[in-house]
Amino acid sequence: MEIKINSLEVVFYFCVWIVSNLYSLHLLFETQTDILNNNNELTYSLSDMSSGWRILSRPKDISDVEWSSWKYFIQSSWHYLVFQFFVSEILRRTKLTILKYWYIMSSVIFIVFHMGFKQLIVISAQPIIFGTIISCGGNKISIWLTGILLLAIRKLPTIALCGGGLWMGLEFHMKYVISYGTTAAFARLDNINAPPTPRCIARVHVYSQMWRYFDVGLYRFLVKYIYKPSFNTLSKYFVFSESTNKLIASFATFVFIFMWHGTVWNIFVWSVLNFFGITLEHIGKGISGGVMYKWFKTNVLKTDEMETRFIALLCTPLLALSAVSNFYLFGGTKIGDLFFECVLNPSLWNSLQVSVALYSCCQVSMALKDVGSRTDRRKTDVTSTS
Repeated sequence: MEIKINSLEVVFYFCVWIVSNLYSLHLLFETQTDILNNNNELTYSLSDMSSGWRILSRPKDISDVEWSSWKYFIQSSWHYLVFQFFVSEILRRTKLTILKYWYIMSSVIFIVFHMGFKQLIVISAQPIIFGTIISCGGNKISIWLTGILLLAIRKLPTIALCGGGLWMGLEFHMKYVISYGTTAAFARLDNINAPPTPRCIARVHVYSQMWRYFDVGLYRFLVKYIYKPSFNTLSKYFVFSESTNKLIASFATFVFIFMWHGTVWNIFVWSVLNFFGITLEHIGKGISGGVMYKWFKTNVLKTDEMETRFIALLCTPLLALSAVSNFYLFGGTKIGDLFFECVLNPSLWNSLQVSVALYSCCQVSMALKDVGSRTDRRKTDVTSTS
C-alpha cells in the first residue's frame, strides 16, 4: 500500500468517508420510516414488499428475483453439492478417467430428482430459450428502490437519496461477493483457479478500477476477446495513433457490454456514461505525461502530497458521474434520471456535503489501490482497457 500523504490525513479522510456513509444511510432509514408511517396507502401498494422481521417492524424487500433464486438454490441443494464434491474427489484420486462421466451423470440425476424430467428437457434446451429471450428484450437487476413509487422517492432529501444510492451499490456488491464467492469456493475445491471476489464499491473511485476489480472474470474475458483483438486489428490495418486505437477498442468493448447486459435504454445510458468516464480518464493520463503537466507539478504543486490532493480533487466529479451511471444499472431509467436531476440542480450546502464525502472517498481509494479483495491472492494479469 503506497501512501503519498500523511497517514493522519488519510485516517481523517477515512473517518469522513465512513461517517458520511453512515449518516446518509441513517437519514435514508429515518426518511423512509416517516414516508411509510405517514402514507399507509403507499405501504399496501408496494408489491415488492412483504412482512419483515418483527424485531425491526419494517417491511422486507423481495424485489430481487436473482438473489431470491440464488438463496433458494443454495438452501435446497447444499447437501447435494457436498455429496458431489466428496464423490468427485474420490474419483479424482482413484479413477480419473471416469470423472467427466460422473459430472454429467450427477448433473442429470440432480435435475431429474430435484426438478423433474420436464425441467431436464427445458435445461437441455437452454441455449435456444435464452437466445430467444435475449432477442426479445433485455435484462436488468431489480434493486430495492425500483419497488417504491417514484413519487415516494422524490420525497427523500438529497443526502437520503445518496444513502439510497449507496445502499443499492452495497447490496449489489454483497450479493456478488456471496454468489461469486460460493461458486469460486467450489471451483477451488476442483482445483480451478477462480477469479477473486469483487472489491467493495465504497473504495473504488475511478471507472477503470471498477471494471478491473469488481467483476474480474468478465474483465479478463472482455480484454482477451474484445479489447485486445480490436486493438491489434486497428494497429495492423489502420494508421491511427495508439491512443486513438485504444479509444476505438474501448468503444467496441462497451458496445459488446451494452449488448451483453441487454439492449434497453437504461443499459445504453449506463454504457455511454462508462465509456465517457473511461475516455476522460484516458485523456487525464495522457495530459499527466505531458510537458505542461510536469511543469505544473514542479512549479505549482511542488510535492507528491499536493499532487495526490490535486488528483483526488479532479477525480471527485468523475466519481459522482460513476455513481450516477451505476444507478441507471441498479434502478432503471427513472431512478437514474432522478439522481441526475440532483446533480444538475444542486443546493450549495448539499453540493458541499457530497463533494467533501466523495473527495474523501477518492483519497481512501487511492491509498488502498494496491490492496486487493480477500480472495485476490495475486494481481490481475491483464492490462487496462483504457
